[in-house]
Amino acid sequence: MPDSSRCFTRRLLLFGMVTLLLALLFWLGYDLGRGGTLSTAGMQIFNLNLQRLDLQRELDEVEARLQDSERQRRLLERSQQIDLESTRILKEQLRQALDDRVSLAREMSYLKRLIREGGKGAVQVTGFRVSAGSVERVFRYSFTAAQVVSGLAKAQGRIRLRLEGLENGEAAAFSLDELPAADPRKLDMDFEHLQNLAGEFELPEGFEPKTVVIDVEPAGGQLVPSSATFPWVVGPR
Repeated sequence: MPDSSRCFTRRLLLFGMVTLLLALLFWLGYDLGRGGTLSTAGMQIFNLNLQRLDLQRELDEVEARLQDSERQRRLLERSQQIDLESTRILKEQLRQALDDRVSLAREMSYLKRLIREGGKGAVQVTGFRVSAGSVERVFRYSFTAAQVVSGLAKAQGRIRLRLEGLENGEAAAFSLDELPAADPRKLDMDFEHLQNLAGEFELPEGFEPKTVVIDVEPAGGQLVPSSATFPWVVGPR
């Protein structure tokens, strides 16, 4: 029951008790005036009403304590929810860091093998991040492309971003140029050491992304193609 309703109810009960008490006093005065002494029945009624008033006061005190306990319970529940949310975010960030580390270690091993075998350079993608945009289902992303071995050749070519996941319960994939409101719609690379890339896109209705795949397609023959996979984890804005 809301506090305002309880307060109104108590006032109504108090008004009723006061009215009843006044009526009782009037009746007792009439009883005394008629007989000169207070009858046994009148005395019993008087005592019962006094007890009723005492019980009502005790009830009001218990109700006030219950309201205070309810307020404390809500504060504690809110505090626990905040702690749980903080723990969830920390676990999510830790999982993302571990996934990134495993993915990068696997990619580095692959790139180093290619370089040893072919004597060519390669581009490594790191630091992929995705965050919610200002509109529902719109997300921003950013990452860095850098040469594994500098000095071999200028990195030029195309970087392709692809989302893989489920659409209405079935496996599906969307390239960057297939995503609604993608800006930019294609990613070009042109750098000597590293390049930071960023953009935004909208998720198609019914599509739930699981991973992000970034393919590097260098122009010329001095750099080998490479690919990196990242888990879909939405971080803070």
